[in-house]
Amino acid sequence: MDSLNERLANLGQAVAEVNAPDHDAIADARRRWARSARRTRGRRWAFVVVPAFAIAAAVIALFVTRTADDERSLTYSIGDEHGERGQWIAAREPVLLRFSDGSHIEVARDAKVRVAAMDQRGSTIDLEQGALHAEVLHRDVSSWQFRTGPYTVLVKGTRFDAAWDSTRETFTLEMLEGKVQITGPLIQAPVTVSAGQSVLANVAEKRFEIRSVRTADAAAPTAPVVQPTSHEPATATQTTPSKASPSTSNAVAEQTDPHPATKVDKWREYLAARAYSSAITAAEQRGFDAVVGEATSAELYALSDAARYAGRLARARDALIALRARFNEQGKTAFLLGRIAADEKDAAGAIEWFDRYLQEQPGGPLAETATGRLIELYKPRDAARAGKLAERYLAAYPDGSYAALARTLVEK
Repeated sequence: MDSLNERLANLGQAVAEVNAPDHDAIADARRRWARSARRTRGRRWAFVVVPAFAIAAAVIALFVTRTADDERSLTYSIGDEHGERGQWIAAREPVLLRFSDGSHIEVARDAKVRVAAMDQRGSTIDLEQGALHAEVLHRDVSSWQFRTGPYTVLVKGTRFDAAWDSTRETFTLEMLEGKVQITGPLIQAPVTVSAGQSVLANVAEKRFEIRSVRTADAAAPTAPVVQPTSHEPATATQTTPSKASPSTSNAVAEQTDPHPATKVDKWREYLAARAYSSAITAAEQRGFDAVVGEATSAELYALSDAARYAGRLARARDALIALRARFNEQGKTAFLLGRIAADEKDAAGAIEWFDRYLQEQPGGPLAETATGRLIELYKPRDAARAGKLAERYLAAYPDGSYAALARTLVEK
């Protein structure tokens, strides 16, 4: 009889044989699992990797696009300083904003403006109070707009004067070149205004008018739109302009005008409305010498500004000379005459007037700019004189607008 140990050993072997793994089946299962795993991993990577690449590509494209846009976005300067987007500019004196696309805006004295937005196609300018003269370079793709009070002026390429009086709720615009579209209260759809026309809108009085300014009289509006005070729908009336020549029209007006004194002072009305080109034309029709001979000091400054905004530099100079002769207005008038001479590329005249300003007001509020302008003017003509001015400038204004230019002359 087998011993107990032998029986247990035989039983264990039998159990082991029954429960032994089928190595062929296991190998086959492993092969099927591997193939399935490879397909699953492929699909999983397809779902994970492809979106990841798409997202990365989108982020890179967005970054590149934004970078390109930023590189192409406009920049601007305030006088000789770099301007920042969103910066408010309160002009105590007329100030020039120059944009990198060649456009520029002259902000009138006591005006408040802001460059609210800029991109590669244009800029958004907010005029909170006062007047400005704009010259926007024409381009096929442009998104320039001027927000004056509740009105928006959309431009592509044009020259115009605009003003907003927040106290009287009055908006004025005078087109000198090109055309614009205006949106805002008292008009039911965008209104197109072309060269030779002006706009007068008074929100408080519910009045919106477009007038011809081809002649200074501009008696008849070419397309006045008046918002009624009742609930009736707004209506627009149009007066057909006379086809007579300006000289004929003016002659008839002279014969029929029952209030000639009102006509004589028309230039004052245009100045008050900040219709600068019309103000100068009206003053010339009145007789510019007579006007500068009777105007007050404030009116002469306003006429000078109006003439510069309208591109009539000779008339601006006449008004400033009258200020010096009639009211002994020194200092500031010399500086403005220097700037006019510089704008006319008259370097000798500009040097003479900026020098005179420094003699009349050596520590005046415009002394820094006058000295800087002299450095620019002397640099190509008299390097020694420019160097001496640069030393004086850096001693007085080490962080001034012309400091970088001055250092290039001193450090040589």
